[in-house]
Amino acid sequence: MGVFELASKIVKYILIGIVYLFILRVVKMVYLDISDTKRARRVITDGMAYLKLSSRRRSKEYKLYDSYAVRENTTIGRSRKNDICIPDPFLSASHARIYFADGEFYLEDLGSTNGTLYNGKYIGNYTVTLKSGDKVGFGNITFTFIETDDE
Repeated sequence: MGVFELASKIVKYILIGIVYLFILRVVKMVYLDISDTKRARRVITDGMAYLKLSSRRRSKEYKLYDSYAVRENTTIGRSRKNDICIPDPFLSASHARIYFADGEFYLEDLGSTNGTLYNGKYIGNYTVTLKSGDKVGFGNITFTFIETDDE
């Protein structure tokens, strides 16, 4: 066996390995996309409302879903103790809370460092009533609040 034949076999096996790695990456991306779609459907049906991602001001180094379920009492923050945990460095450990009372949803800031935005304005120490379509901002992320239909 000559040097050329040996080199061609090595190149052949390297190319086959690269193709297999590429196929595995594609399969993994398809799997993750399917599981994210299932998660999004579950979010919409599990909660009384949900937060749908509208925009983010910076690139992210962490996983951020397109939607998050909102239940009767939902806390948002960087800490894993929250119902919605987003490891954005601009979120406080316990940043804000959305809760349901007297037939309405309310948003309150929990003393966060960078504040909570409601339709583009900081809410400070006030509690505001949420309606479908309102924009809610935490850190570098903006969500649209959406109530699910009671059927």
